[in-house]
Amino acid sequence: MGRSMRARYGSSGGLLRRVARGALPALIAAGFTMLQTVPPVSAGQTAPQHKTCKTSLSCSPITHIVFIIKEDHTFDSLFGTFPNANGATTYRTADGKLHRLGHQPIYIKQSLTKDAQAAEQAIDDGKLDGFSQNTGVRQINAYSGQAMDISDSQLYQSDIPNYWHYASAFSLQDRFFSTVASNSFPNHLYAVAAQAGNTDGVPSNLFVSSHPDRWGCDAPATTLVRQELPNGHVNFAYPCFDFRTVPDLLDAHHLSWAYYAPTQDQPGYKWSALNAVKHIRLGPDWKSNVIDQSRFTQDASSGKLPAVSWLVPLDPYSDHPALSNICDGENWTIRQINAIMSNPAEWMHTAIVLTWDDWGGFYDHVVPPKGPNPYSMYGLRVPTIIISPYAKRGFVDHTMYDFSSLARFAESVFGLPTLTKLDKASNTMASSFDFSQRPRPPLLLHQRTCPALPKRPRLRTYGVMAAALGGSALLLLLLVTAYLVATRPSLARRVIAISPGVQVTLGSGFLAAGIAFTWYVLKTWSLPH
Repeated sequence: MGRSMRARYGSSGGLLRRVARGALPALIAAGFTMLQTVPPVSAGQTAPQHKTCKTSLSCSPITHIVFIIKEDHTFDSLFGTFPNANGATTYRTADGKLHRLGHQPIYIKQSLTKDAQAAEQAIDDGKLDGFSQNTGVRQINAYSGQAMDISDSQLYQSDIPNYWHYASAFSLQDRFFSTVASNSFPNHLYAVAAQAGNTDGVPSNLFVSSHPDRWGCDAPATTLVRQELPNGHVNFAYPCFDFRTVPDLLDAHHLSWAYYAPTQDQPGYKWSALNAVKHIRLGPDWKSNVIDQSRFTQDASSGKLPAVSWLVPLDPYSDHPALSNICDGENWTIRQINAIMSNPAEWMHTAIVLTWDDWGGFYDHVVPPKGPNPYSMYGLRVPTIIISPYAKRGFVDHTMYDFSSLARFAESVFGLPTLTKLDKASNTMASSFDFSQRPRPPLLLHQRTCPALPKRPRLRTYGVMAAALGGSALLLLLLVTAYLVATRPSLARRVIAISPGVQVTLGSGFLAAGIAFTWYVLKTWSLPH
């Protein structure tokens, strides 16, 4: 075969010596040049990345995503006065008059109406003037004792200082729309699956149920949820679906996940969205990956968070009107985020998305765009904050997002396929990040002491008020009777002639009406615990 390998190329030692003599000076020179052109990297600083990685999620250092989903507030309700954000401090009523948004109390006595019909009334074909026409919006302010329009009100920085602190220190998104113009159930589903079976309301039972918080596959058989189909038809279905979810994508790619939520016997279980996904609720993932929300702080502080986590609070910490004092809810949020930040190694690779699930009945001044299902999409804006070492500081992101963007974000970070046309078309949240910046250190905030609610009037006061009302009603009845006897004796004789059974029935009716009226007045005048 001709010359041997040794004859053709010589000995290996000779080759190495020739390469060394020719290449070593060039290598030394190249190395010296590189040292001169690459800046030193100090401790706690990342090396400058390629330009495409500055905001590219696919080459980011993020290995943990945490979605914290709270309840029932619009953007203007929480951040309407935030600097450089698209907020509002005024609203317009149906008569065309402009009014200033009221100061929202941190505790609201009754939940506002926020279903699809209420949202349609409030948005009013883009005029945004029907909020005050929904039922339940006229309430007694728990602190001032005065009646006010709760729907057309907003909180100030002094009411939620730590939410504002996060928004100022990291990235605030002011064009994040709830996917469905309605309440919690469909929007929580979009947060895990980028779809919700075309539902546009919360499940309800045809009969009185002993399990009103069961909104999914373990709900009573007589439970139905409304579906608003893209063709305009309305359907009702049992709230147990079997579409693919982000957890399914993570399972298929051998990535870890956990859904931290209230358990079946805890208040807030209704928001546990995976309960409405049949193959998860009835499969092994329900026991292994759907976890009691109380475990989150322990897992976070000990560095045991999975690749993707969803965190849903109990009722008292949800920020939901009537169920929660927003000060208590804010303190709960701080505890969860502090747990992540208390582990520096975990924090350095984490992105937290703090958001609220729906409009909650509150005013917002931005008209929602039309979505693929024009009969239910999109809803009003909800606040969303990106908290991460790589979130842009004090940045207000004006990019449009919705709850399908949560799926798109996870898909982009971990290189997963998309689930639906909606998440495929969604923006990725990349514009809220800068991966070339120096990683931000942990921001450990302090919980604050929540203001005490005024106490109810003492029982003695209730007794005096009830006695006064009852006495006045009795006196009025006696005066009317005396007047009739004196002026119309024939009418009085006819009344006396009525059978005792009818008299008892009429008397009982008047008594019941008096008690109901007294109860209503006392309920209206009283202040909450």
